[in-house]
Amino acid sequence: MYTFLMSKAHGETLVDPSAGIEVVDDVLDSAAGHLNAQHGRLVSAAIWMLDHVAQWQGDGLWTPEAYVRWRTGIAPATASKIVDVARRAAEFPECLTALQRGELSLDQIAPIARHAPGWCDAQMAGLAPRCTVAQISKIAREYPWDLDRDDTAHVDISDEPTDDGDGVDADTDETSGPSATDTPQPADAGWFGWDDHGRFRLSLNVGADTGSIIEAALAEARDAEFRAGNTAADTVDAVLEIARRSLAAVDSPDRRNRFRVNVHLDLDGCATDARGRPLPAPVAERFTCDALISPIWCEEGRPVSVGRSQHIVPERTRRVVEHRDGGCRVPGCGHDRFVEVHHIIHWSAHGPTDTWNLLCLCPRHHRLHHQGRLDITGNADLDSGVEGGVGFTDAGGRVLTDSGARPEPPGAPPPPIRGTWEHPLGERLDTRWLHFNDDPGRPRPQA
Repeated sequence: MYTFLMSKAHGETLVDPSAGIEVVDDVLDSAAGHLNAQHGRLVSAAIWMLDHVAQWQGDGLWTPEAYVRWRTGIAPATASKIVDVARRAAEFPECLTALQRGELSLDQIAPIARHAPGWCDAQMAGLAPRCTVAQISKIAREYPWDLDRDDTAHVDISDEPTDDGDGVDADTDETSGPSATDTPQPADAGWFGWDDHGRFRLSLNVGADTGSIIEAALAEARDAEFRAGNTAADTVDAVLEIARRSLAAVDSPDRRNRFRVNVHLDLDGCATDARGRPLPAPVAERFTCDALISPIWCEEGRPVSVGRSQHIVPERTRRVVEHRDGGCRVPGCGHDRFVEVHHIIHWSAHGPTDTWNLLCLCPRHHRLHHQGRLDITGNADLDSGVEGGVGFTDAGGRVLTDSGARPEPPGAPPPPIRGTWEHPLGERLDTRWLHFNDDPGRPRPQA
């Protein structure tokens, strides 16, 4: 039906550049279905791992998320979604079947597994394929699953309520359902960190009491920025102003050094942050406008260390080691905050406080090493994998490597999927009329 070109050199199927949009749509549908089914296979593997922990867990990789990430090379967020679905697979058999058939994507089923109760499995399996990821995430997060209501009760969870001007919802009345004060509120939640694109992200979902305080602080900080001359101050400027005030209020020198923002600037002009991530030139220039410059003298390209003259790692040396390692050096560990600097050759065994003998470990791996369950050898200044570089061995003698991914190039197209992928409708989701039939057999919520 459609025209394709075959690449004989690689055995790949490519779209004919002269083909129409129908061909592209067919490829997108087919590829999406196969991708969903392959994610379903990874979920099946994660289910097995959860049931057979002793066969894969080691001192270097102790969580299924870390093992899946290490063996496949996928992003941490994707590995977390796979394991989240696997943990609740028994509660969502129909949603999982839809994923394995290629009819539901991993991003669609992940919020269901994280937030929805198991009794809505069949209803979710019918609804989720028609919703975008954002829509199904909103439903799973905000629907009042534990609300004690009858089967005809109406609940308004819309972000865009209709108002006829007098503060009353024009589409509802007093008897349509329980009041807002009767609706159970979700627990306060917050998260901050760096995403896969090197961008810092901050997310808050809190109640009215906490939110009112935060809102007042943001408003005051934004007003302070405006009065200082920043007439275009926005929410980001307000958050930055609050952060600067917090850091400026630290009195202890040790604490100030611990939470200082460090930028590493090489002589060639290249700038990186404390974890070794490259910084764009405009960002580096802005940081260094009024920064405190601390030169680090090098000998043959490596910082001069303090040897046996000092046991405690000097702050300047610590910053160099943290910048070099970018987090815990144990393969498969993604811990990159609040790391501890460790002597590979212990100080008691006459190990020097030199950068080649120092590396960053997260508290758990540091503890495992001193318990004799994680062996560390080599030169930390050399890259992993090169001769003489740092190496890790668990208690069973298994050598831990940076990646355990061993993908097999496909020798033929994947087998046909059992289902048919149909893209979400893309229509506006009006959650005011969304209602799940409650499971009459489940225990009623306690007052």
